[in-house]
Amino acid sequence: MITHPNVKINLGLNVLRKRLDGFHDLETLFVPYFGLTDTLEIITGDDYSRTIAGLQAKYGNLAQAISPDGKLMITIARKEGVDWDPLKDLTAKAYMMLADDFKLPPMKIFLEKTNPVTGP
Repeated sequence: MITHPNVKINLGLNVLRKRLDGFHDLETLFVPYFGLTDTLEIITGDDYSRTIAGLQAKYGNLAQAISPDGKLMITIARKEGVDWDPLKDLTAKAYMMLADDFKLPPMKIFLEKTNPVTGP
């Protein structure tokens, strides 16, 4: 599956309080920017994708990670580089949450992040 979700612009962020799990409750307002999209491809672990070769050629270094159980491989490409752990990306977190409740097959996620100011 390949989809092109709209990028979102964060118009405000208010850190409310620290939770018992060490994270913070946040209040934020995101607005979709319909003129620009990211590219998101999700395939089952057995499928083949040419996406990684295209992203490697376009961006050079990619951020990649494999979940500890080996069921998820995530690759993130961004012009400015990726300065976060791919397994902490919302796409990876969503997979892991769904995998807890449903019998999901192993998957590969390829995320090409678009910069809303300058483009990819």
